[in-house]
Amino acid sequence: MKTWKVAISLAVVAALVVPAWTGVWRLSPSEWSPLSAEQRERISGYLQETNYCKAFQPPVSEYSESVCQILLSQLANNGTWKDAQCVTLGYLAKNFFVMAATFVSVFLIAMILPLAGRRYLTWLRK
Repeated sequence: MKTWKVAISLAVVAALVVPAWTGVWRLSPSEWSPLSAEQRERISGYLQETNYCKAFQPPVSEYSESVCQILLSQLANNGTWKDAQCVTLGYLAKNFFVMAATFVSVFLIAMILPLAGRRYLTWLRK
C-alpha cells in the first residue's frame, strides 16, 4: 500500500477526533456577569434621571421604558446573565484551524516516519 494513502487516512481520522478529544467543539455555557462599580454608577445615574422609570426626558422612544426596567433589574440583581455562546465565524474558524493543523501535522508525521525508519534500518544493517 502506498504511504500517502495511509497518511491521508490517518490525517483525516485525527482531524475528526482531535477537536472532540480536546473539547474545542464545545460552546461556552451561559454565565453570571456581575456589574462593575462604573456600570453601577452609570445605571444609578440613569435611573435617578428617569425617577426610577417614572418620568422620561424627551425625546422618549417606544423602548425607553423597557430599557429602564432592564437596567433597574440589573441594578437590583447586581449583575446579569450572559447568554451561551452561539456559533459564530470565530468559533467556526477556531475549529477549522484546529482540524487543519491536526491534518497537516499527522500527514507529515505519517509521511516522514516510515522514510526515517527505513533509513535508520539501513544504517543499522551496515
